[in-house]
Amino acid sequence: MIDPFLKQPPNDPQEAAYWWSARRHLGLLSDREEVAFQKWLDAPTHAAAWSATEAILEGASSFASEPEIRAMRNAALAVPRQRSRRGRWMYAPAVAAAMALAIWLGATQAPQLAPTLDEVAASERYAATAGHRREIILSDGSHVTLDSGSLVDVAFTAGRRSVRLVRGQALFHVAKDAGRPFIVAAGDRYVTAVGTVFDVRLDPGGLVKVLLVEGHVTVEPIRATGLARIVPAIAREELSAGEALTAGPGNAPTVVPADVVKGTSWSHGQLIFRNEPLSAVVTELNRYTTLPVVVPDNRVARIPVSGVFSTDRADGVADLIAAAYSLRVFRGGGDAVVLESTQEKVPAKK
Repeated sequence: MIDPFLKQPPNDPQEAAYWWSARRHLGLLSDREEVAFQKWLDAPTHAAAWSATEAILEGASSFASEPEIRAMRNAALAVPRQRSRRGRWMYAPAVAAAMALAIWLGATQAPQLAPTLDEVAASERYAATAGHRREIILSDGSHVTLDSGSLVDVAFTAGRRSVRLVRGQALFHVAKDAGRPFIVAAGDRYVTAVGTVFDVRLDPGGLVKVLLVEGHVTVEPIRATGLARIVPAIAREELSAGEALTAGPGNAPTVVPADVVKGTSWSHGQLIFRNEPLSAVVTELNRYTTLPVVVPDNRVARIPVSGVFSTDRADGVADLIAAAYSLRVFRGGGDAVVLESTQEKVPAKK
């Protein structure tokens, strides 16, 4: 790491260019040092190293104006200097400045995320109709299982394999290709893999859920904020097999251990519920029904339900639930099936 508080630049021209640039961006150069810098640039090797450094940093030219970096710098410069045992003056906040420098240098090595499919010239679209699953084999040999009503756009280039989950849920069995990462965009997140198995779900409100079955994936925001704009790794989550990530728009992601069998059961035509409220069960089953089930009574909606239901017979699930939990099915010829209690409601006292 280059120490911006060294009194003299390093001998190596490239390291010296980093040193000068760091001091300039951190606001540490005095007028005398600025003159020395201009003189340092007179040497052709120094000028070439400086040009290379500035070219690298062109995409990070807003570094010094970042609020987080300004706060680091101001905090560093506000702390009084302390005298070391050897009599040399040392800055107490050197660690903070070093952090700022590391973040700044990190911008020069930040990997570029895959483009959105709007930036890719050609793409293919695959959809699964409501109530049905669809199996797709992509040109690279990867397998994709689409859930009911799901839609994906696929675009492969020489350098990457890009997929956008437009809506719904998909299970990816990715063919290994170390030279071309497999990148799924869903909501405000990118999921990146090389060869692995993972499930991605995009809810209507923008909530993204990623379940890793096997292998390794990274998940990061499509549009980074704060320091992550400079060092994307700050906002990058790495999942291990058996972990699930949930991320909503504008919210920090959460990573928890997951039930892989339950989470991927839909790809086998089943939905597994373990002591979950009837309202949540009905919401899931309605993704596969032609006539949605509604539960207007909050008391009924809170009934805990456990069981395994076939998505291929979702239209008959209301009768199964009613029989198992002593409920009544009401079909009034409308646009929904109603599940209600068999007990008469007690009228409210006046």
